[in-house]
Amino acid sequence: MKYIRVLPIVAAGLLVGLAGCGGGSSPAGGTGRAKLTIIWPERSRLIPIAAESIKVVISRGATTFATKVVPRPPAGGTTSTADFTGLKTGDMTVTATAHPEDDGTGVAQARGTTTVTVLSAATVDVTLEIASTIDTLTVGPSGPAVLVGGTTPLNVSAKNVGGNIVLTLPGQFTWSSADTSFATVNFAGVVTGLKPTGATPGFVVITATDTESGKSDTINLDVTSLTTVTVTPISKSLVVNTSFKFSAAVASAPDTTVTWSVVEGAAGGSVAADGTYTAPATPGIYHLRATSSYDNSKKDAVPVEVTAAPP
Repeated sequence: MKYIRVLPIVAAGLLVGLAGCGGGSSPAGGTGRAKLTIIWPERSRLIPIAAESIKVVISRGATTFATKVVPRPPAGGTTSTADFTGLKTGDMTVTATAHPEDDGTGVAQARGTTTVTVLSAATVDVTLEIASTIDTLTVGPSGPAVLVGGTTPLNVSAKNVGGNIVLTLPGQFTWSSADTSFATVNFAGVVTGLKPTGATPGFVVITATDTESGKSDTINLDVTSLTTVTVTPISKSLVVNTSFKFSAAVASAPDTTVTWSVVEGAAGGSVAADGTYTAPATPGIYHLRATSSYDNSKKDAVPVEVTAAPP
């Protein structure tokens, strides 16, 4: 009688022991009976959290000799068994696939394959690692943003090489933020905005990693604010080479300072840190801009008409 025994999951993988009993070599065309025992470990990378059954196929080439679906035992149970009869001696391929349904259906969560040789009066032990079938992760939604002081949830979907969705559970992902001074993310993928990413750096990278497959994906998240900037007066006319001091009001920001600049650059004149603008020597229409120091994506600009000096 031949039997297959699946031992406990170890660090290396799913240990499959194939043993034979009887004397001498098995004659060509001989058959045997196989008994499969699975000792279920805790849900882990090797037996995915979402897996509720293991489908075992014993084959040679394109010919399948036996197929069994072994459901995860009820709560508290750790052992399942399945009998295989009519196995031929010689090399056999054992394939174990973990599925999300207890009847062996649903997109495969993990798969492992090994070759064993069925011989009489011999024992063969091999290691079969059931690795996650997740090929890619996608973090969503697209173009996420969160207000300072607010939160927003992110999600992640997993697919196999065929593009089919692989069932996952939220707890099997780890989340991280590339810069926790702008945003943090908790174990469930909920992001909290801390300060604006503004025009620069523009976004913070959030990463989700699957603990079963090791696959990961990133998404660029913007942290926004309700900050506004208003420059007064809203327009001004100056004679060439003269100066005028503008002011800027910043609302909804803990830092109400601004940085001043001339949109046209040096050709449009110059501006001091206190908002004092000096017109250039060339008449024209130029623009003075104030940018929030707190959120550099928030700014306001006003036109300045520079005229020639009167006769």
